[in-house]
Amino acid sequence: MIEVEQLENKLKICYFVNANNINAQRCMSFCARVGHEVHAISLEQPLQNINSVHYHIIPTNKRLLLFTLPFKLLRFHKIIREVKPSIVDTHYVIKYGFIAALIGFHPLIVTAVGSDILIGGKPALLFRSITRYTLMKADLIICRSRAIKEAIVRLGIEPTKTRIILIGVDSERFRPITWDKSVRKELAMDELDPLVISIRNLSPIYDVETLIKSVPLVLAAVSRTKFIIVGQGKQQSYLQKLAQQLGVLESVIFKGHVSHADIPRYLSSADIYVSTSLSDGTSNSLLEAMACGLAPIVTNIPANQCWIKDDENGYLVPVKDHKALANKIVSLVTNDKLRRSFGEICRKIVMKNAEHQTEMAKTEASYHELISEYSKAKIN
Repeated sequence: MIEVEQLENKLKICYFVNANNINAQRCMSFCARVGHEVHAISLEQPLQNINSVHYHIIPTNKRLLLFTLPFKLLRFHKIIREVKPSIVDTHYVIKYGFIAALIGFHPLIVTAVGSDILIGGKPALLFRSITRYTLMKADLIICRSRAIKEAIVRLGIEPTKTRIILIGVDSERFRPITWDKSVRKELAMDELDPLVISIRNLSPIYDVETLIKSVPLVLAAVSRTKFIIVGQGKQQSYLQKLAQQLGVLESVIFKGHVSHADIPRYLSSADIYVSTSLSDGTSNSLLEAMACGLAPIVTNIPANQCWIKDDENGYLVPVKDHKALANKIVSLVTNDKLRRSFGEICRKIVMKNAEHQTEMAKTEASYHELISEYSKAKIN
């Protein structure tokens, strides 16, 4: 039941999320900052709490989640009864979205991010069934890209039930500045060495392996080039061994996890941004690199095609093609003018189409609109 005072400007929003997911954190942080009462129910312990967000942590063993799911559902349901939110927004369709759908709270927003639809919903009948069930139960589905919306519609969901809203980028924090010499000093790099950066997790879906395989070819053309891999994941050890086997470990810096607050420093130290992802929603790391004025080289997949026009503001390369990737890296490393031109166009695109404040205002407006519609429906 939605209380009358909750229909005023101040909302009580409950998120079902992994408390450490950076994009979910940004949504919660924005809503808390503008004065809404924000609650987060999570199966993961947050590494760092967001000010003014009320956390409800349900400890769990991931391997036993399916067996303990009925007990977890009871805990989620109990918290919802106690909090009495105006609305629930669940991030990712599989797991948190499914839990929210089973609980049956309304109004319910399901935020579809990328792999939960483009990968997770496809391979197995069970996951496809869970995905469709969850989306059918949602009152509104926020999609992070056009490709996600199209995939959802193919599952039989009404297009009118979906809305494309990005996380967006704070272009004041992510902006072109003179090379951050502190980062290059920290990396023991010469200030003039070309630097290629990747800030994707080290998981198979992001295929950082293809970037590593391109390194010997790049170094054969421009030996001073350095590569920094920001991120962590289950492939880290494998990728480091691969770089060693290829004889390029001295040119590849595995930085590991870097806090989101520190990402602008690393981007501003680089010359070229690379993403070798096999599948994606709207990649916020790409948008952040674009906002910093970096020249991007990304895989030729639908989500990237929305932002990068080949040879206009970056390069699109076939997935898993390390030779094509190496050629494009060399092309940009050796052409300062083209690199700067790509970066300038990219920043303008982000400022026009992907500002964080604008996108979050759209999300907030969707909350108000859905609550109002649901309230009227209940009365009628």
